[in-house]
Amino acid sequence: MSQAQLAKNLDISQTQVSRYEKNPDSIPAGLFSRWTSLFGLSPADVLQKTSGNSLRVNPGEPYLELDRDLDLLERYIETQAPRSFDTLSNDEEKVGGKVPSVEDLKARINDFRRKPNVMMAGGFDTGKSYLANTLMGKEVLPTSYTPATRVITVVRHVEDRPDWQDEDVWLLDDGLWSNDDAKEDNDQGGERPVLDIARLNDQEKCGGAKVLAGSHDLLGKYGVHRSEPTEEVKKKMEEAHSAVVYVDSPFLKACNVVDLPGFGDLPVSKSSDPKSADQKKAESVLPFADVVLYASRAQGHLSGKDLARISALFQLLPKPGAGEENHSFPTLGNLFLVATHADRNISDDEIEKIKKRSTSRLHEHLKNGALLKYENQTGHSVTVGDLRAQWFPFWAENEERSRGLVDRIEEVIGEKLPEVSIRKARKDLQNLKENVQARCDSGAMLYQEAAEESVRQQEKVKKLKEKSDERMKTLRQKREEVHALIDKQEQKGKNWAETIVRNALDEEDIAHMIGNSFRDKNRAKNQAPARVVEYIESRLERKIDDLNDEIVDKVDEYLDAFEEFSVGADGNEGVEIPFDVQGAFAGGLASVGTAGALAAWASQLGSLGGYVIVSQGVGALSALGVSISGGAAAASAWVAAMGGPVALGAAVAGVAGLASWRLLTKSWEERLAKKIVKYYRDEGLEENFVSGVEKYWEQTRKAFEAGAEAAENEFESQLNQLEKLDKNEKEARRQADRFEEARDFYAGLPV
Repeated sequence: MSQAQLAKNLDISQTQVSRYEKNPDSIPAGLFSRWTSLFGLSPADVLQKTSGNSLRVNPGEPYLELDRDLDLLERYIETQAPRSFDTLSNDEEKVGGKVPSVEDLKARINDFRRKPNVMMAGGFDTGKSYLANTLMGKEVLPTSYTPATRVITVVRHVEDRPDWQDEDVWLLDDGLWSNDDAKEDNDQGGERPVLDIARLNDQEKCGGAKVLAGSHDLLGKYGVHRSEPTEEVKKKMEEAHSAVVYVDSPFLKACNVVDLPGFGDLPVSKSSDPKSADQKKAESVLPFADVVLYASRAQGHLSGKDLARISALFQLLPKPGAGEENHSFPTLGNLFLVATHADRNISDDEIEKIKKRSTSRLHEHLKNGALLKYENQTGHSVTVGDLRAQWFPFWAENEERSRGLVDRIEEVIGEKLPEVSIRKARKDLQNLKENVQARCDSGAMLYQEAAEESVRQQEKVKKLKEKSDERMKTLRQKREEVHALIDKQEQKGKNWAETIVRNALDEEDIAHMIGNSFRDKNRAKNQAPARVVEYIESRLERKIDDLNDEIVDKVDEYLDAFEEFSVGADGNEGVEIPFDVQGAFAGGLASVGTAGALAAWASQLGSLGGYVIVSQGVGALSALGVSISGGAAAASAWVAAMGGPVALGAAVAGVAGLASWRLLTKSWEERLAKKIVKYYRDEGLEENFVSGVEKYWEQTRKAFEAGAEAAENEFESQLNQLEKLDKNEKEARRQADRFEEARDFYAGLPV
């Protein structure tokens, strides 16, 4: 609200408003009461204490031992790596994968040093920035009782600041996070951003993206919404997409804090932009969260919009508790539900009632959709009790009321999550060591054999080359079979989408669901629209999963066709081509930044599959020979599930569309059901889901073509390399020695 608008509402002059804003202590009590009530606040909301140190999170330094081990590993690499070591990186086609160079290893070590990102999410005006300040024990982030934060703010420990960066705050444009290799548009349009914290250590990239640098005052001037900025300030505000801030806080010893702009209300008009710029920013970086603190005011806690957003979060958050070795990680331990503004006017009994009501409502909303997928991925069932264990009230003036949140964060950030991360880092390093040793053995043997039997091999390779026409014909036929099946599955998927949506938009069934699930009319208005979309999404996803299985089998048939062409003309007696067809195909998938149904195929790759990629495992894939040219963003897109963005937008918009509609008569359930059906039909819900299915299978076609092209090109390239290899006996022997040196180097890695 501008000063002029505020003055009009308070019946005072704009000059008085300006004077009072500069000196708040001079506001008369009566005016102060009217001023706060104008924004739906109480004086207690505004007169809260500034965040101090009593609720500061102190998780210790859980990664200190790992960092020391990584320091030792870096020193070993710098002093012991053979001089010819990096030349082996050109031989990945010959040995079935890459032998990481010194720079590759250093990049992988930096990946292991990455602290988890703790993101503050929720609707605007829920106190996210104030909560973050309290947990850090520092007044770092600007706070306000109107939507304040407008930039993505990454807060790091002061010890993480690069030597070349003198200032405490840098404002950055979106170029720092752009991904030139991932051209696939997201559902809001534009490239998928990459919240790669390592880029904040890159002097060249940060320098190119810098808008302004200076003290913490920059955030208050350019990083928040302002009613009447000057033209100069407005220009800088428009350029600033994100900020990095360096602070001395114990909390930041174990994590980075990422403060997001708030999720705003969605307009219901199809002709208007469905999401604000702030909301687009917030949603774009959620896939890079390791821990989310979801803030919702205690009064009106967990509305229908919140339920829909939390449902989407379940599909984005990593699953640290997956796997037997991580069974001790708390169920839902990286999702915190925080009831903010739990002030003194709300009794302890009422806090307990809010907790029970909201978590029961959330569990009911999620149990047939998002929770089922979460349970399948982690192997843990999720009860209402698990949700309540992650639910906490927060009011900084009441340390006793807020202490449970701080203690749980310290446990998760300081103990449970580091246990999982460190175990995974050590396992990945050991696997890398063993895999590359085996690869070097293979390379040494390959070059030795090439040197000793070059004449015989040359003849075999020649015969393999003569089979090129037969190979191309077979592979072309297999590709056509895959495309025919994709066409068939697309039509089935569209038919299912139409049927499921039409069946779901049955007024009698919806009225029956409302009658069974809701006694309160306002709750029904807020939650029933999202429940309908959740029902549609979960059933359609099951059908799509069934269709995916057939695609996976057909793709495997295509890849199996390479087998008969990877041995010599005399069958098992011929020279074998050490060709990793799955790695080549997966690299092609990742290069286009999308997968569609082939995300299901990728999940079969085990440690090369979806979770490892999204949870910053891109460096591991690269080191193991799978080229992800799109980086973390392409990898995230590669394993992204279909349906989430369509369903989230529809569900939240449905809640917004019915928010002002009144329920008066006894047959309100039937009238609400009728209203929901009419709204979703008018808004084209069926067309949205059908369009989503079409896009899903188009992504599948595009991904398969990219994977197939990569596999076939790399096979041909490898054959050519092998042909060249056999022509130079002396060079082959030298290269065998280099592989042996690299093998011995890897055998000595202190991991």
